[in-house]
Amino acid sequence: RVARQIARAAAAIAAIVDPSLIVVGGSIGTRTELLERIVRFASQCYPGKITIERSKLGTHAALAGGVSIALSHLHVSIFAEGQKGAEILIPPPAIEEFRAGAS
Repeated sequence: RVARQIARAAAAIAAIVDPSLIVVGGSIGTRTELLERIVRFASQCYPGKITIERSKLGTHAALAGGVSIALSHLHVSIFAEGQKGAEILIPPPAIEEFRAGAS
């Protein structure tokens, strides 16, 4: 049931924005059997091709995103208060480097 709901959401996203890739992260992305079902059900829900892959950050996806947002806010508050477009974007590190730093 969960896989069907996620597949429907992926199909709805694909119908609206036509992404080249949908990345599934966190605990959902780490469950191989669930990801396989999502891919299978998504192909039944959407007439086009939907590429769905697991995040390379695995269960650390939320942590990496939170840190990225926090650092961007810190940068703006220190260096660029009131300037539009001053946010910084931190590219995701290689998973091996990220895991080494997280432990």
